[in-house]
Amino acid sequence: MFYACTLPLLILTDLQLTGKTVLITAATGGIGLDIARSFAREGATIIINGRTEKSVADAIAQLRQELPSAQFLPLAADNGTPEGGAQTIAALRVDGGIYRSAV
Repeated sequence: MFYACTLPLLILTDLQLTGKTVLITAATGGIGLDIARSFAREGATIIINGRTEKSVADAIAQLRQELPSAQFLPLAADNGTPEGGAQTIAALRVDGGIYRSAV
């Protein structure tokens, strides 16, 4: 038996992300890259995370071609490892042990 399912289309509009910083993990391709693109269009500063500096730089270059006024920050860290997770947390840390707020 076959069941058809129709999912509603999510259209991002005015999520009030201007001035906010969003960390997108696995943002160098696929859904992660699409999410980064959508949130950047909403005015957020996007932390682009990927496993290698090259993949992060390539993703940011692609996004900057499409969205030249958007703000992107690189974060090369493999969050599948304890070291990469610690590196990601450290990148979000601001002076005094307070963490940068992420959406």
